[in-house]
Amino acid sequence: MRSLSFPRVLIAFLLSLSLNAVVADATQDVQQRLDALGSLHATFVQQTFDERGRALETLQGEFVWARPGKLRWEVQQPYAQLIVSDGERLWLYEPDLQQASLRSLAEVMEEGGFLSVLAGVQPLRQGYQVDLVEATTARMAYRLRPLREIASMRDLILRFDAEGLSSLEFVDGIGQQHLLQFAARTAETPTDAFRFVPPAGTDVIRSPAMDADG
Repeated sequence: MRSLSFPRVLIAFLLSLSLNAVVADATQDVQQRLDALGSLHATFVQQTFDERGRALETLQGEFVWARPGKLRWEVQQPYAQLIVSDGERLWLYEPDLQQASLRSLAEVMEEGGFLSVLAGVQPLRQGYQVDLVEATTARMAYRLRPLREIASMRDLILRFDAEGLSSLEFVDGIGQQHLLQFAARTAETPTDAFRFVPPAGTDVIRSPAMDADG
């Protein structure tokens, strides 16, 4: 039995070496992949599971992203919700409540989370430890762990294929797992995707930082 176990140990060791050889600096590789991608327009499905793996919620919608700092995250099913950033300000709009909140993008970036990673405002090295967790001819996957504790995310896995970013998954502060998968991906972004004007009658809540800026 010992003679059979040795090859397995050797194979595991060689695989770990091969992963390190594929990407000598995982942080730099992810940074380059995101920078090269630059922009993304896709549909998404987001599944949320509790700590025991039980399904809690499934959302569907549209995602538009342009680095640095511009994004549009529009949930269409089973309810409507919209997040829009123009690179300086971030809106969260909930049509059912006729309510919109306005915050500075800098506030949101300070809190961390996957949107801060995709925004590309700050280098990954400043906030995350990055490790390569999968490397095949078809797909690469990286785990990002925050260097400081943040409430919204414990860790984040980004998966890339030949077309770019294909999915991401993260565990939030209460242990729920979120899996987001992108489809119908293109680099072309609508010209008005990052502009939002609250509809008439919307209750607008501004953060203290936005009030201070006037």
